[in-house]
Amino acid sequence: MAHLPRTMIDLIKTDFAPGSLGMLLTGSFARGEASAQSDIDLLKFVSEVPADPQKRYVLYVRQGYLISVTTTSVEEKEAEMQKAETAIWCVPGLRQSQVLYDPWSYLHHLRKKAFSFEWEPSLQKEANQYASSQILGYAEEAHKVVSALLRKDESAMMYGVSALYLAMPRILAVQQGLMIRSENSLFSQVQEAVGDESDWTKYLRLAMGVEQIETTDWVAERGRAGLRLYRETVSYLKNIIPEHQMPVIQNALNVIKNYFGDQK
Repeated sequence: MAHLPRTMIDLIKTDFAPGSLGMLLTGSFARGEASAQSDIDLLKFVSEVPADPQKRYVLYVRQGYLISVTTTSVEEKEAEMQKAETAIWCVPGLRQSQVLYDPWSYLHHLRKKAFSFEWEPSLQKEANQYASSQILGYAEEAHKVVSALLRKDESAMMYGVSALYLAMPRILAVQQGLMIRSENSLFSQVQEAVGDESDWTKYLRLAMGVEQIETTDWVAERGRAGLRLYRETVSYLKNIIPEHQMPVIQNALNVIKNYFGDQK
């Protein structure tokens, strides 16, 4: 594992800490999982966050290291911990972080809140609402994948199936309140939570293309796996989907069923 040299840490403080309320090291270097090619992830806390998104996330190079600096505020991070969709990323990120600069102890208190964080019933209610509304929205992608498969439109099909395999793990992660260690571990953590041997995991891996089966049309098979992944995700969420959302979702399931015919 790669470690940041003391001289690099001093350079980071000199170049990026001035004018800030504090700075955290996050990502793989903070977790002790960095390789020689890993970038350095920094959270820079300020009293007034720039309105321009291009000033909120900036890349630099120092001594051969790629450095990403995300500018945020203590208030923003506290708000992220109170929202299900963002808490699954924010809380573990703060817990894993290392303090580089904290002259007024703002970050000490922020990290303390992250370590005492609990997934309250109110957050679970919000997580259920998020998951059900998302699976409702992705009914459209399921329709598009079926249409593309029937037209043999590979471009449209792959665009749709990529939307499905990127979204379904995120939806389940939020609904189950999984604390995601990093964006790189999202897929593996959700697979573990659902079950490595489950149909959901099988179809996710087929849709992503990390596993293959013997077929003469592998691209189409990925599309079919994406449709099955959507169907399995609906099955996991069936108990929390409101009745008024089911007609749209059921219609998508019917379209999928009609496409497959008697196939599972």
